[in-house]
Amino acid sequence: MKCAIVYLIQANEENMTNLKNSLYFLFKNYLIYHMHDIIFFHEKNFNRFPEVIGAVPPPYRHRIGFKKINFKVPVFIDQKKLHQSLSNPPVFYWRGLGYRNMCRHYAIQLWDYLKDYDYYMRLDDDSFIERKIKKDFFEIMEEQSLDYMYNDYELDCPICNEGLLPFVYKYCKSNKIKVNFITEINSDGKDCVVSYKNNFHVSRVKFWERDEVKKFLREVDLTGNIYYKRWGDAPLHSLTVQLFSNKIKQVTFDYSKKKDRYTVFIHNKVINNLPKICEAFDYKYIKGNTYLN
Repeated sequence: MKCAIVYLIQANEENMTNLKNSLYFLFKNYLIYHMHDIIFFHEKNFNRFPEVIGAVPPPYRHRIGFKKINFKVPVFIDQKKLHQSLSNPPVFYWRGLGYRNMCRHYAIQLWDYLKDYDYYMRLDDDSFIERKIKKDFFEIMEEQSLDYMYNDYELDCPICNEGLLPFVYKYCKSNKIKVNFITEINSDGKDCVVSYKNNFHVSRVKFWERDEVKKFLREVDLTGNIYYKRWGDAPLHSLTVQLFSNKIKQVTFDYSKKKDRYTVFIHNKVINNLPKICEAFDYKYIKGNTYLN
């Protein structure tokens, strides 16, 4: 069983600081028990490789790799339509072109880079695994024959998914696929996608290589709506795995994004009085700490 943890990294100061902190917690609380590869995806202008390597404890450095990705807008995208979309944001979190490239990377292209692996786990540069995890997520995937594992979920903004559900309903009808994904009505009466928060997830690579999955995602991609309407990788992951798999599991552990803690559930009970993440790790990398304490 060959497994990898994947990051998409950027060279600006805040993202690099976040990444060093994320790696600190990853090694201290997880990889000390489980030796796996780490793949750092980066764009061609990334130039801070020594800092990334330096944030990895020496005994693990032979397990890391860098993969260059070429973010570019697909040729089928109407540039004028894209410009209009980016120039008229309906909400403040509409984001820009780089965000859309990221969404396409994780929703459409990722598995082209992971053909040598059985499973992968995604973390963002500001993802912190805050407590020790002695059970290997990949072992859980293998033992239970899972296709997808996630930590939390949310209602995804209908403004950023305009047309997505009608597209999927139409696709299912045309291809005789049972509609078995979960939606929920929000406070505005809108039908929303229930999205797994995929900034942490673990998945089986071969699931994404199945013909029916590739066909569906190809049709999603060709709509251009990852770029025009900001269809995100989280709702696309959620809809895809719910349509084509019933081997999905929620795992519960102490995990957070920088400044944005998730509610933590263990055995369906809320854990009270959890210690807050050390604020010193928000913007300043604390050097000299051992990964083995």
